[in-house]
Amino acid sequence: MTKSKKINWKQVFVHFLGMLFFALAFQSFAYLTNLNLSELIRHSNNAEREIIRQEAGATTLNDLYFSIELARTIGFVLGFLVSILISRIRNWYWVNSTLSLIMILLLGFAGLLGWSSTNFLLLFPFRFLSGSSYYILIGIVLLAIGIILLLIKQPIELKDARSSRRGYA
Repeated sequence: MTKSKKINWKQVFVHFLGMLFFALAFQSFAYLTNLNLSELIRHSNNAEREIIRQEAGATTLNDLYFSIELARTIGFVLGFLVSILISRIRNWYWVNSTLSLIMILLLGFAGLLGWSSTNFLLLFPFRFLSGSSYYILIGIVLLAIGIILLLIKQPIELKDARSSRRGYA
C-alpha cells in the first residue's frame, strides 16, 4: 500500500519533538566531558560567581560549551537520520522530516529552543542524583522519549474521514 506523498503537519510536529529530545539527550551526555564544572554550575545559585571563585578558566568553559553544542548538533542530525529512516520504512514523505529539521534549526538560531525551558519539568524527578548518574540517566530518559516520539505511528497517519464514518477504517 503506497501512501500519498504530501506534507503531514502532524508528522512534522511529532518528528520535530522527537529530534528535539534526541538533541537534549546528547546535550545531557556532553556534560560528562567536564563533570566537575557541570556539577558546580548545576548546584550553584549563581553560576558565574561560583565559576570565578573556583577559577575555572575561559578555555575550560569554552571546551564545555563547545562539547555541549557539538553534542546537541549530533543529536539533531542523528534524530533527523532516524526520522528519515522511519519515514522511508513507512512510506511517508521525506519532506516532512526535512521540515522538522528546518524548524529546529530556525528556532535554535533564533534562541527559542533551550535547555533551561525544559529543565524544571523534565529533570525535577532526577535532581536528587549526583555526578555522572544524573547526566547519564537524564540522557537515557530523553533519548527514550525521542525514540518513542519518532516511532509513533497512529496519530501521524491520516485516515480517510469518509471511510471511518462508514465503518471501513
